[in-house]
Amino acid sequence: MTVDDTKLDNGLPVISSEVIDEERKAGMSESVLQQEFYCSFSAAIKGAYYADEMTLVKERGRILNFNIDAFTPVHVSFDLGISDATSVCLFQVSSDGDVRVIYHWEETGRELAHYAFRLEKLKSELGFKKYGHMFFPHDIRVRELGSGLTRVEQLRKCGINPKIVGNHRVSERIQCVRALMHKVWFHEKNCKFLIRALSEYKGKWDDKNKTSTGPLHDEFSHAADSFGYFAVGYLEAYDNKQLGIQKQYAKFIP
Repeated sequence: MTVDDTKLDNGLPVISSEVIDEERKAGMSESVLQQEFYCSFSAAIKGAYYADEMTLVKERGRILNFNIDAFTPVHVSFDLGISDATSVCLFQVSSDGDVRVIYHWEETGRELAHYAFRLEKLKSELGFKKYGHMFFPHDIRVRELGSGLTRVEQLRKCGINPKIVGNHRVSERIQCVRALMHKVWFHEKNCKFLIRALSEYKGKWDDKNKTSTGPLHDEFSHAADSFGYFAVGYLEAYDNKQLGIQKQYAKFIP
């Protein structure tokens, strides 16, 4: 039975809506909430990892053209492509913990120096003063055959000091995004493709076994991965306890 069907003798619910909201704020994803409290397994078989979270973002009016604060540092997260797209997300975190995604873009076939140049131009275009952390995936430590340099060394030559995100499981990265999403705002004009990508990022579906076999690599996966590196990297930098909690929740993700 669902929580709506399970009542005390006085007619009050055994599990209140306040308890469910606390679980949501603690990072339990909407799909798991629907399974655990409402006996609904539809979210788990739709295949889109953030479908419920993005629906709530839209319903609660957190996609709009807000003003970008000039003095709040801008954090940046990257998913670096070689033969495919490099995806870059820009974030500001307010004093009350809200995460505002202020810009996203993707390009293919560009050198790292190009992204450093583009980031410098964005400061004046978007009207902010300084950058915070630059989050990159762990594999930037690998040396390239041509130059003999790691991407870390190349980035530092371009004036970027990378903050390397740990090598976590994909399911843990997905869960960290789900936990973050209840306090995320998106700049509508500057993040159109990112919003679509997060809404449509999905797993490869095994119809025979009725389960996901991991994320589908498609046109949306780079943007979703870039967003995910921020979600994990920010917890690594500021709240390792919460990161540990989300890694436990990640065990629910197929």
